[in-house]
Amino acid sequence: MHPGWPGPVGPLRVRGGLVRLRPARMRDGGNWSRIRLAERANLEPWEPSAEVDWDERHVFSVWPAVFSGLRGEARRGRMLPYVIELDGRHCCKGTISNITHGALRSAWIGYWVSSDVTGGGVAAGALALGLDQPQLRHRVGVL
Repeated sequence: MHPGWPGPVGPLRVRGGLVRLRPARMRDGGNWSRIRLAERANLEPWEPSAEVDWDERHVFSVWPAVFSGLRGEARRGRMLPYVIELDGRHCCKGTISNITHGALRSAWIGYWVSSDVTGGGVAAGALALGLDQPQLRHRVGVL
């Protein structure tokens, strides 16, 4: 396994249930599309604008290209793309990205959660798991 390709992390019990991070997979496209389309009102204000309409950018057929980009960056050691699961159900996405090696040793974490799981500590739990991820500690020196 390439050091930039993630393994599962967790689980961690939070108020909303059992949170786990797992690597994004090609077969996540249906869930990704369904959640992104349903959550447009909550997600679109925070997303970069684009020439293409939201619905067109989040149809199932777009996922292979999105996943290919995620996988490519992970294989280069620059990203750790995760699906956030709550009680075994894909409900969110988290990405540890812009992993910078060398003296800077930094990264950022981006995530979004489905509105039906907000307020239960899911995002906070996923962030904690991401920070506790052994590959991230090794790559960027998180203590």
